[in-house]
Amino acid sequence: MSGAAALPEAVSVRYAREQYALGYAHGRADYDADRAEALSFARFFAARCEDIGELVDVYDAYRDWEASR
Repeated sequence: MSGAAALPEAVSVRYAREQYALGYAHGRADYDADRAEALSFARFFAARCEDIGELVDVYDAYRDWEASR
């Protein structure tokens, strides 16, 4: 038995996109981002990707999200 943690075979694409967007939002705010706002953007970003059917530009999505608030 090795000491390595067992990794899941796959994560959902939506989850991966939300995690990516959370990292982006926190990076833009220099770690001072409100958790609720970062989560709101992550959900906005994931929904935008699902609507289009592919990964969208995170900068453009962030700009659109800010304008919609």
